[in-house]
Amino acid sequence: MDPSKMRDRIEIWRQTLITDENDWEVEHYVLHRTIWGRIRYQSGREFREKGMAGATTLATFSIRWRDDIAQQDMLKSGDTWWNIRAVVPVGFKVGVDINAESAGEPPSHD
Repeated sequence: MDPSKMRDRIEIWRQTLITDENDWEVEHYVLHRTIWGRIRYQSGREFREKGMAGATTLATFSIRWRDDIAQQDMLKSGDTWWNIRAVVPVGFKVGVDINAESAGEPPSHD
């Protein structure tokens, strides 16, 4: 894992229970960590669903070893949100490859 190639700023967002102004517990995405990594775009595909056209992009995020990333987390790089599809260890605690798919829109804060 070459640190000189880790030039992309990546935010890890985690869904957490918070108490709203009405004292209700609601799930809300909050910023968990901001780290440096490398993004490699894999491919893109277009699809049609219910008469609406759309597109999705696949990418691999390579980062230094962390054991606190879950598939339920989301990533953000620039203005793009990403759904994590797989978290794959690289070597023995050397790094982690995160396979992700573009989400198209930020997570809901409802």
